[in-house]
Amino acid sequence: MYKVILFAFLGICSSIFGQNPQIIWDNTIGGTGADTARSMDQTSDGGIVILGESLSPISGDKTEGNIGDFDYWVVKLDVNGAIQWQNTIGGSISDRARSIKQTPDGGYIIGGYSASFISGDKTEDPIGANDYWILKLDSTGTVQWDNTIGGTGSDTLFSIELTSDGGYLLGGSSESGISGDKTEPNRGGDDYWIVKIDGNGSIIWDKTIGGSSNDDLIALKETIDGGYLLAGHSNSNISGEKTENSINGSRDYWLVKLDSNLAIQWDETIGGNGGEEMTSMVQTSDGGYLIGGNSNSNSSADKTEDVIGVVDYWIVKTDGVGNVEWDNTIGGNLIEFGGNALETTDGNYVVLGHSQSGISGDKTENSLGSYDYWFLILNSNGSILYQDTIGGDQVDSNFFMDYSQQGESFYIVGSSFSNISGDKTEDNIGGTDFWIVKLDNVLNIAIQEFRNDLTLFPNPGKDFLVWNYPEMNIEQLKVFDIHGKQLNLISEISENRLDISRLASGVYVIQLTSEGTTITKKFIKE
Repeated sequence: MYKVILFAFLGICSSIFGQNPQIIWDNTIGGTGADTARSMDQTSDGGIVILGESLSPISGDKTEGNIGDFDYWVVKLDVNGAIQWQNTIGGSISDRARSIKQTPDGGYIIGGYSASFISGDKTEDPIGANDYWILKLDSTGTVQWDNTIGGTGSDTLFSIELTSDGGYLLGGSSESGISGDKTEPNRGGDDYWIVKIDGNGSIIWDKTIGGSSNDDLIALKETIDGGYLLAGHSNSNISGEKTENSINGSRDYWLVKLDSNLAIQWDETIGGNGGEEMTSMVQTSDGGYLIGGNSNSNSSADKTEDVIGVVDYWIVKTDGVGNVEWDNTIGGNLIEFGGNALETTDGNYVVLGHSQSGISGDKTENSLGSYDYWFLILNSNGSILYQDTIGGDQVDSNFFMDYSQQGESFYIVGSSFSNISGDKTEDNIGGTDFWIVKLDNVLNIAIQEFRNDLTLFPNPGKDFLVWNYPEMNIEQLKVFDIHGKQLNLISEISENRLDISRLASGVYVIQLTSEGTTITKKFIKE
């Protein structure tokens, strides 16, 4: 005989009958020109802040005209998606936004790259063709300071991370040699270039890492051991800091782990016989890493599945030293871009990008337009648990999202050409617009009524529910109501019998987990 405890867990996701995720709201934000969202962060008040780049004059939602060519455009939304404030930030030429994070003081650190001279909000002339351009904003979006960081070549920032000492870690790619703020020589083509600044924007150190060809840094994290993980893609062979050749001479994922003293602990080249493009990286709760991106490789080297369409999502899970634990190629018969991935509080993984494919391969819904947002939930082994196609009748492209651990909700931010159609409730304003979608109560499983090897009886039942599943040693049991809420109920269960006498009459869902297998079925309480 064994015992199972049914644990309470409030605020879990819904849509328990395999329906689409519940869209709480969507908002189209833009002016009459091109407005492209590039980064977002959830804020301490439950809202979100979005950083993008804009060519729009005063029009639509845009309250300030352009300063130069592209400008940074920061928009703060409340929990219901309404605009609280916005700021157009730029110089006289081109300023391309890439990353935003809320800071502990309630303000924001933003960055990208700029070719602008002193003008508008820019207080320093460029050092090279493009430089990192970092700004600190207060809680209302007012600029507190800015810093132009670069060498005499082109330096392109992609990511900003907060560090445990109150500073910031800047990551991107550089073709500059020793010059300006750059203290180490170029290795060849573009190199990874990371810069550590303090809370006031002053440079503490910088480090160049690369091989003889192009190495593009996309994401970086301060790791739990006090070091740093750098992630991007590379087509360099063994040279410089790169210890493995490019696979088939093409671009591969490239991970580099530094210790707290910036010494390289290991690097890992991960790819197949085609080309790979990394778009995201997170450290997972088990100390490993989850990598998201795209690939057109067939089964070869680290890739265990053939390409499904033209380009697919390629999700890779590694251990703490970069060894591949599993990979999954996810796509339809056309093009999937993005593949951004993150971990949820229940140990599953969420993947988001945009897709051109109709029903084919892994895709279970037809395209709504040219490209749509494509949202998936994977289990801890990388298998698809849930997916949804979200979009309008034109191009809806997405490369990023965020996940609320408190509310179990998702914010999806991208760019859209679509008018009212499909999931889109507002017309396009002009060019591309920011398109924000909030999904709430997304259950990470679907009902598996086709599993005939699990039987429930009596169903409908009044006092007890008994299940029968051959050789199943139950490790976890959950019960949900029809709205997807896991019941605030603690009950000791012996054998395969559940007391349901205290439940109100209605439809419920039981979820049983054993040895990594999860089975979910409906039952009716009389």
